Amino acid sequence: MYTEVKTFVNFVCRYMFGRVPRRATGILAAELGNCLVAQFSSSWDVKNPRNGEMERMIFIKCGADGSSKCFESCAGESGLRVDEVLENMPAQLRILANPGLLFYRATESGVDVPMWKGDVKPDSHYQPIPEHIVRTASRKADSCSNLGGAGKPVLLTKKFPIDDLGKTGIFAAELGNCLVAQFSSSWDIKNPRNGEMKRMMFIKFRTKGSSKCFESCAAESGLRVDEVLVNMQAQLRIFANPRLLYYRATENGGGVPIWKGDVNT
Repeated sequence: MYTEVKTFVNFVCRYMFGRVPRRATGILAAELGNCLVAQFSSSWDVKNPRNGEMERMIFIKCGADGSSKCFESCAGESGLRVDEVLENMPAQLRILANPGLLFYRATESGVDVPMWKGDVKPDSHYQPIPEHIVRTASRKADSCSNLGGAGKPVLLTKKFPIDDLGKTGIFAAELGNCLVAQFSSSWDIKNPRNGEMKRMMFIKFRTKGSSKCFESCAAESGLRVDEVLVNMQAQLRIFANPRLLYYRATENGGGVPIWKGDVNT
């Protein structure tokens, strides 16, 4: 499902770049991905791709039907007005997402026009680097970023003033980009512990300080690195392996699981 959602979000964001502030576009893209995954998941059936198809229809400026509510909620989360988002998009579009197929209809009774077609289980080789969801926002568009598996930005803590919540979302997206780039070269689902030390992240560690990704991602989000790190627990080393995310609170401490699951998640 993430491949279909990624393609949908790419399609929408094409109409926004250059017309809407890029930071807000990046946040809206993440929120829209979250919303679509939540909406599609209950009726998603790879064995019967057209099952629940109408539940997964998204309206864009369709006369009496208007536009799907997801645009209003996601625009609000990104700090945009819904009319700022929709005015850049074509009218009378009905977009439908099925396993292995994303298509649209330009009228209520129009023909199905494919936007993307592939395997009904494309997530088995999911590529989290979209074509049009670029590094969030503060720079010229490039071709490398991370939708974050349609995951919501995680607020670091409540210590950030309310005006900085948008920056926290940008920091989360940038950190996702950085970790994907760092982990990808050593990620091996057949041998999960292979290259584990290359995927170790330091947080306020006595001898090694903090991993450089925090400084670069803080800068991209408009935060100072000390604003980010002051809210985090000291002496942490976090390890990411296929199937297992865990931390050690001391240099020789035992591993404490953060998340455990299937290697193909």
